[in-house]
Amino acid sequence: MVLAVILVALGAAALVVGSEAVTRGVCKSAFAAGASPSSVGLAFLGLEVGPVVILALAAARNDPSFAAGIALGSSAYLVAAGLGAGLMMQRRPVPSPPVIAVVLPGIPLLAAGIAVGDGLVNRIEGVGLLVMFGIYLGVMGLEGVVSEAHGQQLRRASSRGLRVPALLLCGVGVVAVVVGAEVLLGGGERLLVHTGLSAGFVGAALLGPLSAIGGLRGVLPVPASPPGRPASPEEIEPAAQGYATLACLGAGGLGLAALIHPLRVDGAAQFAAVAAAAVYVPSAVAFLARGRAGPLAGLFAVVLAVIWVLVAVHF
Repeated sequence: MVLAVILVALGAAALVVGSEAVTRGVCKSAFAAGASPSSVGLAFLGLEVGPVVILALAAARNDPSFAAGIALGSSAYLVAAGLGAGLMMQRRPVPSPPVIAVVLPGIPLLAAGIAVGDGLVNRIEGVGLLVMFGIYLGVMGLEGVVSEAHGQQLRRASSRGLRVPALLLCGVGVVAVVVGAEVLLGGGERLLVHTGLSAGFVGAALLGPLSAIGGLRGVLPVPASPPGRPASPEEIEPAAQGYATLACLGAGGLGLAALIHPLRVDGAAQFAAVAAAAVYVPSAVAFLARGRAGPLAGLFAVVLAVIWVLVAVHF
């Protein structure tokens, strides 16, 4: 049991560090080649390297409940612990992203929930989820505001820190991500043996959140402008990025995993789709109804996520 915990901790640390290195390295290369912030922002919209790598690896190793749980659990975690907890800490409500950025992620999320509903996500469903995610990206690219704001944030982030060549940064990051994913999955498998928990629960409640912890900073809301002043792109970008993870990881990630290997998932992994929907709804409703969301919406998201964990542990 102690070894399992150590492996999980070491794997998560390597995965987070590697994900950050890969993201910075790719962004530095793209901006150096003349890519626009809008195109880079769209390419990374909702994307967290760590969860994508570990769920793909889990699918390749024929750990389907791990893969489905990681895809849905990591996205739910970023919305609940990032956006939800962030809203709770704000002194004034956070302005809403564009309506389409709030509503649109709910469609691929619903499709992911339907796909896992019968306990099996086959390759045809996987292709459908990936196509749906592609349509989502296309629509968001036409909208432009969110991808531009996210691209500007990535450019600022990639310019900070040590001046390491982008290619070296990417290489080190890829190695760290792959090793971290392997170690984290190994620790998760040991936890299954020692605790009797289901693979879907461990994937959704532990491996998914740990693999996505590096993206937490990107979805934390920034302090809002005084009332009456127009919202800046920096204010709306974190919430939009948080919702985008639902489409990217919950639908695109799940589709990728099913394409690698059909997923036959357990009850806890299926129930993770409920968690993703539950943490999405409160703040989305507040944004749509009032044009802003505050601590109460954030509290609802966090409470619903905790309730999901307490219920899902019995699967």
